[in-house]
Parts: sequence; C-alpha cells; structure tokens
Amino acid sequence: MWLSLIFKNLKSFVHTKPVLFLFIIISQVVCVTASLAVAGMVNAVTPVPQDDRGYSALSFYIDFEDHPNSSAESVRCVSIFDLKEKKFLYIGEDNEAAARIRKEHQNRISECGYIARTSDTKQNLYKDMKKKIYSVLQTCSRELSYWEIGGGIEEDNTGTVGYLAVSADDEWMKQYRPYLYGEGNKIQVAKNKYYESKYQNLAVGDDIKICNTEYTVSKIVEKQIEPPDISTVIELNAKAVDDEFTVHWIAFTLKNETDQSGIAKISDAIRKNFGDMSPKIDEPEAPPLMEKQFNNMVYVLAFIIIVVVLLNVSRLYSYIMSARVKALAVYSLCGSSKIKSFIVYISEIILLMLMSFVLGAVLFHFVLIAPVSQVFPSFSEFFTFDIYLKIFGMYIVSGLIIMALSLIPFITRSITSLTKGGK
Repeated sequence: MWLSLIFKNLKSFVHTKPVLFLFIIISQVVCVTASLAVAGMVNAVTPVPQDDRGYSALSFYIDFEDHPNSSAESVRCVSIFDLKEKKFLYIGEDNEAAARIRKEHQNRISECGYIARTSDTKQNLYKDMKKKIYSVLQTCSRELSYWEIGGGIEEDNTGTVGYLAVSADDEWMKQYRPYLYGEGNKIQVAKNKYYESKYQNLAVGDDIKICNTEYTVSKIVEKQIEPPDISTVIELNAKAVDDEFTVHWIAFTLKNETDQSGIAKISDAIRKNFGDMSPKIDEPEAPPLMEKQFNNMVYVLAFIIIVVVLLNVSRLYSYIMSARVKALAVYSLCGSSKIKSFIVYISEIILLMLMSFVLGAVLFHFVLIAPVSQVFPSFSEFFTFDIYLKIFGMYIVSGLIIMALSLIPFITRSITSLTKGGK
C-alpha cells in the first residue's frame, strides 16, 4: 500500500512538474559525476611513487643478490640493448668488451645488470625464510598492504628466467592479481619478445615445473617485458611456492596511511628476522604530510560539491512541497500520522537520489572515464570500486539529512494551517 502510494506521488510529480523533475534529476546526475571525477583524482594525481627498480617506493626491499655468503666466483654481468635497432648488443660479463660497446653506443643504449651465479653460490631457499617472512607479517599486519618475493632459475648462466611470488589479502589479490587468486598452482607468464628463451613457447594450459612443483599457465601477459631486461617473468601465488624456490629479494609494501612509527616497527621486525643474513635493506619514507592533506582535501571538495547541489535541490523541493499542501491535508484528514506522511515523501526522495546516482555512475564509468584518462593516464587504472562506495555514502547520508530537514516544516504543520485560505 505504502509503496503504491509512493509511486503514485512520484508519477503525479512527473506529470504535473516535468521540467522540475528533469531539473532535479539532471542536477543530481551532474553532482554525482563531478564528485566521482574529483574523488578519482586522489590516486590519479598522487599515485604511489616508483623507485628505480620499478617497485613501490613505499616498500622495504631486501636484496639477497649481494649476500656476503655468496660465492666469490659469482660474476657481475650486464645486458646492453640498442634502443634504435631494438636488439641486444651484448649479454654477458661486465668487462672491457661491455665497456667498449657502452662507449661506442652511449647515446642510444639501455642496460641492466645482474649476478651470474656459480654452482657453489650460497642459495637462499624459501623453506629457510618462511618463518622469518610470516613473523614480519604477523607482527606488522596493520602496517603492511601486501608483500612479494622474487627468485628464479638461471638459464645458460644469464638469469633469463625470473619468478615472482605474490601474496596479499583477498581483496588486493582479486583486484590486482585475479589470475592468481584462490587455490591451485596457477601462474602467469610475461614473455620477452626481444630475447629468445625456451619459455617463449609457453601457452595457456601448459604445465611447467618450477623446482619440484608442477604449475599450470593460466594467463599470458600481452604487455611485453621492456628491454634491457632479459627475463621471462613468471608470477605465482606465494601459497603455492615450492620449498626449494630460490629467493633473490623480498619486498614488504606499506599501507598508504602508515606513518613513521609504523615504518620503525616494520624496520625492527625485518632486522630482527633477517639481520643475521646481513642483507641489503632499502627503507621507504612515509608519504609527506602535504600529500595526505591533499588526499583528504579531495574528498572534502567532493563532499562540498554534493552538499551545495543538494542544498539547492532542497530549496526547489520545498517549492514543490508548498504545492502539495492539499495532498498533505487529505492524508491528515484520512488519519495518516505525521511519521507515515514523512516516510512517504522521504521514500520518494530516496528513489530520486538512487535513480540519479545510478545514472551519474553509469555516465561517468562508460562515457567520462576514457576522456579523463587521456589527461591523467593513471586515472582509469586507479579508479576503484571503493571510490564509488565512498561517494555513494556521502551522497545518500548528506542527501537524507538535508532533504529531511526541508520536509519537516511541511510535515509538522497542522490541518488548520494546511487548509488555511481555502486550499
């Protein structure tokens, strides 16, 4: 009954005031799209900075490549890539020949160094690091966002095959590593079109053995590995890592809100667990206060846009309610309480707001994100479902409060007041 009355009221509104109805919907759609665009700038304008390794600068990076227990026969090697000809000029020991090529092609090359290990090189196996890794995770779970370990099996002593094990909470894995989410030994392969490897022929569904464990290729990455990297990178879920997996590095990534005290806590846990191995540890710095203030200010600005638009809509709706005093008087004469009348009209407002938000979100997602991404390339990549939820929450809560306050003066009027003047 009440639902039927709500829709009748809404239908009557559309028939009697079509221009006002369209104005309310359009103004709120614009409000929603503008708020989403502003809120999306939090990540698009201030992305997490990247360091020279290409990993998040908000990460503790533990490097085991130059481990003091490594064999003295391990050799520093280099790959030199000709950016103009799109081919490798040199791959091997970093010696006089490499130096000569560097000098001859210094304005058109890019290079990447790596360690070529000998058979007696000290190996850091995953089975020896499990307890240490999970001790850090357990101690610092509130400060950490996710973690990664990297390792590999060398091919022809060049380190051409790299394995990256990834672990995180379920939501992060679903969003950024959907092909690794869940149980099972699934892997993703990122092929290198510039360097030949026996792993180049892998296809989805193929099986591959890493250490003593069988894995199945679930995805081939379209984006090629950029030169001068000579690796064929294979990603797998850390839960499925073989105990004999050779760990070359570990990265623990902070949550954006982690402050200096949180960084100190993580640092203490890492040094306590890995200090006896004397690794090289790169420590991050907390995001500057100004950046955090900017992020908060973006959401404040989105909230201001919502409130300003809704205040104007509420004034317009007050005009509409002043034309509905006859209906309010009839409800009262028929025995409807003020609370029931309030529910009828606030429900109408909720329907209008939900309709406006859906239209605004659809317009923004399918029409506006693409052109905005032309200006801010990272916009579409970092615009997450959480931003939709935050704007929806601000929009609905502030809308209900503002519109309820505009309704109360009409709902609380007496029958005498409503019928005054013969209306």
